[in-house]
Amino acid sequence: FDSLMVLSHCKLVYFRKADLTLDHFSHLGYDCPRNYNPADFIIDTVSSSAFAANLNNLPSVDVQPAYSTSHKKGTGQSAGQLDDVEEYATPFFSQFSILTRRTVLNALRNPFLLRIQYAVTIVVAVIVGYLFYHVPDDLQHGGLQNRMGVLFFLCTLLAFNSITSIDLFFSERLLFLRERANGCYSTLAYFLAKAVADLLLMRFIPPILLGSIVYYMVGLQPAINKFLFHLLGLVLVAMTSTSMCFVISAGAPNVSVGNLVAILLLFFFLLFGGFLVNKPSMPAPVQWIPELSFITFGFTLLMVNEFDGINILINP
Repeated sequence: FDSLMVLSHCKLVYFRKADLTLDHFSHLGYDCPRNYNPADFIIDTVSSSAFAANLNNLPSVDVQPAYSTSHKKGTGQSAGQLDDVEEYATPFFSQFSILTRRTVLNALRNPFLLRIQYAVTIVVAVIVGYLFYHVPDDLQHGGLQNRMGVLFFLCTLLAFNSITSIDLFFSERLLFLRERANGCYSTLAYFLAKAVADLLLMRFIPPILLGSIVYYMVGLQPAINKFLFHLLGLVLVAMTSTSMCFVISAGAPNVSVGNLVAILLLFFFLLFGGFLVNKPSMPAPVQWIPELSFITFGFTLLMVNEFDGINILINP
């Protein structure tokens, strides 16, 4: 600490450089015993009844010099320029970089969830690839149905997988409230850092693993540009669904309510995702609803990417 403030019974006792604290108390007649913890000595001294009885006889403490030194070091401004004091001691990008690094390190130090996420993704990808292995190009043997089915299933899987992000802000809510109240960082910096770290580790890598395994096992179009657009569609679906869960997590009172709201919204988006119900067959008053579903756009991207340039044989 650069400076230390000591209070006793709601009265300011000391506010100067931390390394001069013991000298100040020694000047007042309170000497710290040898080999005694300075912090314990200060707390015991200012908490004693004898010190409280002598408070009115102590010299007043001027906070201006200490504030001036601390403020100049932190912001480069003088104490007189109070109108220019910033809310936080560090700039926004420093807050963001430090919080992102802390979040990533915490995830790497507790890799169980990451390992489970990646392992489940690989296992599910292999199962899906096995079930839809090398779909044919003719209508009679399910070439059209299987292609549409596997693409919609991938969108559904990634959408529901994002529910794990509901707990992202609840687990550190008390820590965030305390650090935010102390002026350590802004709400926006915290949110962006948590979002970027979660999106990178949990929402970017799994869709890449899933799509890379399923794509060629199923036998979708082998062109590299088709493969890359397929991966892009999966990543966008995962990140959009996770962003929706971030909003729910920030506003829900607890994890249970957040999970319930997320599941209901995902079911709603899946129902109007373009695979279960044909849009032209819907009643006219609700035909606009699919435009609200991110599943609709993700599924459409994957469908256009796959069926553009492919010939499906029809054998009557």
